[in-house]
Amino acid sequence: MMNWTISIVALASPVLLVPAVAAQTPPAETASVQLSPSEDAGAPKDVIMLRLRDGSIRWGEILEHDPDGIQFGLLANGGRVRLPWSLMDPPQEAALRERFGYVDVSSEELMIDAVSIQLRGGGEVIGVIQSREGDNLIVKTGGNLQAVPKLRVQSISQGLRIPALDVYSRDEIYAQNLANTALDDPEAHFELARLCERILDFRRAAEHFAAAAELDPEFKPEEVAFALQLAQVKAEQQGQIDYLHEVDTLRKRKRFDEALLALEEFEALFPESPLYEDVNKKKSRILKARDKAILDLVEKRWHYWLRRFARAAALEYTTYAEAVGYAEEGLPQEIRDHVLADVQKQLSEEVQPDHIMAFWANRSARRYQLASYGLGTWLLGEDQARAGIEDEGQAAPEVSVKDQERAAMEAKIKRFLKNQELARKARSRTDEAEDYDRFWSTFSVNGRAQWIRAFYAEHVGDVELKPKPRFQNCATCAGSGAVEVMYVGGGGTGSGGTTLHKCPTCHGVGVVRKIFYR
Repeated sequence: MMNWTISIVALASPVLLVPAVAAQTPPAETASVQLSPSEDAGAPKDVIMLRLRDGSIRWGEILEHDPDGIQFGLLANGGRVRLPWSLMDPPQEAALRERFGYVDVSSEELMIDAVSIQLRGGGEVIGVIQSREGDNLIVKTGGNLQAVPKLRVQSISQGLRIPALDVYSRDEIYAQNLANTALDDPEAHFELARLCERILDFRRAAEHFAAAAELDPEFKPEEVAFALQLAQVKAEQQGQIDYLHEVDTLRKRKRFDEALLALEEFEALFPESPLYEDVNKKKSRILKARDKAILDLVEKRWHYWLRRFARAAALEYTTYAEAVGYAEEGLPQEIRDHVLADVQKQLSEEVQPDHIMAFWANRSARRYQLASYGLGTWLLGEDQARAGIEDEGQAAPEVSVKDQERAAMEAKIKRFLKNQELARKARSRTDEAEDYDRFWSTFSVNGRAQWIRAFYAEHVGDVELKPKPRFQNCATCAGSGAVEVMYVGGGGTGSGGTTLHKCPTCHGVGVVRKIFYR
């Protein structure tokens, strides 16, 4: 037994264009009024008084009409004016639209409560849970029952409102409500007809409007007669309306290529269709939805592949030079290739590599993500490792004896580190590379992965960096870059003392460098 909760929203398909009395012309590109001398200055054959929204009137003849307005021949001077429907007096506009067959098919859509089931490893099922017994959740969705293993369920979100036709078939909805309808009551037929309109079942809507009128001709005679007339007009286009509803379903399921192809086939299947304006609107809606979906997926998968490939490289590349080379060249290309493959597989095969970069450039980039060089900060070299550290420019406080001693120690450390740097530069490149590789081979996998990700973010240019990096003082040397070692002798004079050594943890840079990117 299905329990329906009705919520009213406007359907997407706004206009049904019934075949016109005269040949239609393509809509004008602009809504501006343009006057031109008439080639035939003879008197119009069917003169009418046209009332405009501003209260003025014009005498003349309707020469052509289309979903956007009319071409009006002016009696006064024989000129022609392009007039949008929106500039006409509303009652006359409605009468002319009905006369020419441009009938509004917007309706009220039946909405129901549903749940969103997020699956482990990705994926989502939206529908109504029919049963929770056993190892599976039985979910009604897309007119079918789907078994969702409970072990795959990550979370369930309640309170979702979705169109009833996304879950139940039209026949299911109609049968449930027909069973609760008193068939000898004209008002019950009228309400059932309205519900049929909300599920785009215009044939049945017309049947029940007619039944209401037959049971009691005095029951809302004008409203029933008008509703019946509209339902009959819509019923004539039922096949086309159903076709376009399926296109909407494809769009909601993010099958954009199929939806666009279906619209192209619609034009071939129904060359004289009065729904071509609605087709154009649906195409625009599909393209916007596709771009939004691609934008979201590109941003999501870019960060996913960055983390995944950085970790894979941390396992694969055992030397520092290999890791740097991959971070600069291999990693950016692999991310691009895999994001493109994801988009083509999930959303649209029409997307090309340059499209991916355009979408990435237009990403929302709301949240910054953190990457740290960790204990490998020193591999960048002191200048680059400490780039961004700024003097706070505060006034110097009073200098105490302890401050003087501390300043002397800092000066001593700076001289020591400078000498160490000169010694390092004097060493051969081979020796330096061996130091880097020796450290890299002992660096943890997580540390390598973070380092590669941070290096990519700072040096490749694919991501936006937060203006200021974050620094954390080395835990061993407290940010000084050197440690003081005290030697204790055997008790003889001059046998003890202290010496400075480069910090074995930070290798003299004094900090751990962290960057934020998005």
